[in-house]
Amino acid sequence: AAALAAADADAGEDADADAADAPASPPAPARKATATVAFDKFQQVRNALVGHIRRKEMEDGGVEGAGVAQVDLTNWYIGEVANTRGIADTKELLAELKLVRTIIGHLIRREGTLVVVQEAEPLPELPDVEGAEETPEQAAARAAKERKRAVDHRVLAVNPNYNFGS
Repeated sequence: AAALAAADADAGEDADADAADAPASPPAPARKATATVAFDKFQQVRNALVGHIRRKEMEDGGVEGAGVAQVDLTNWYIGEVANTRGIADTKELLAELKLVRTIIGHLIRREGTLVVVQEAEPLPELPDVEGAEETPEQAAARAAKERKRAVDHRVLAVNPNYNFGS
């Protein structure tokens, strides 16, 4: 089984901790949750993603390394899963979406099978509205949303050194 690391969304938060009782100490490092995926499932997903990226590059004039936006890649994969397996249950599709995002992250960070060829363009900063103060929670939520958008809209390509036949 292949173990994949995925960041836990609410890692490091303890709702029961009372800030007044605790001495000023650095926040605990974020925990990492480990997702375990059967190796054959991992290979199946990897091969489907790599094959789709390579087909898209061939359709776009045969330019190797042109890549596909991650959001388009995940949408294609979820559509394929829904069609081939006949899955209509939202929970199952969301679980599959989470799995494919985790595998994409693993293929970029650990295996090097996929590479980021273009980061997402940052959103333009909106002018401050007078009298509108943003709370730290709102700022954190906005930053998290922007990080997710940046990940979804980056362009991925297959590493030119990856041998698809293996």
